[in-house]
Amino acid sequence: MGYYCGECKKSLSEAEVEYIQDHNLRFLCYNCQRKKPVAKYSSSPVKEGVAATDEEQKLYDALLDEGFTRREITLNKKADGKHVDISVKPAMMNIEVDGLHHQRNPDQALADVQRTYYSFKKGWLTIRIPNSLVQSSHLKKTAHFLKRMIRESEKQLEESEEEFD
Repeated sequence: MGYYCGECKKSLSEAEVEYIQDHNLRFLCYNCQRKKPVAKYSSSPVKEGVAATDEEQKLYDALLDEGFTRREITLNKKADGKHVDISVKPAMMNIEVDGLHHQRNPDQALADVQRTYYSFKKGWLTIRIPNSLVQSSHLKKTAHFLKRMIRESEKQLEESEEEFD
């Protein structure tokens, strides 16, 4: 599973990805980075050819503004044959940013519940955030509460590991 340049779609090397993640930079190859001024948070990483929606990108950027790094949170992760909008591996948490069709279409809603169930069986919690919340003036508050949830989940996971040590 590789990363691709957000401009030319060229595959990125492990060294490029590590540098980008460490410095919260745009996902661009070396040649495209030289053409553009370096900017933080302004372009979504393209993972396996999947581009983020505006709402996914906004929430991802808001979480970065809350102090998360690209190593902690991943935008548009593909895992077990499914697409996850935002993945938070240290907290074993998936964040799905859902449009109206997730609420209005019963087949889509059922598919979402099934995916949530199977992720839960593997130990992953799925949080669903409606697009309307990301598009509103509550984006920062939403990101702040997600941060609190993520940190609490990490804490509980650490405590449960300590119980078995």
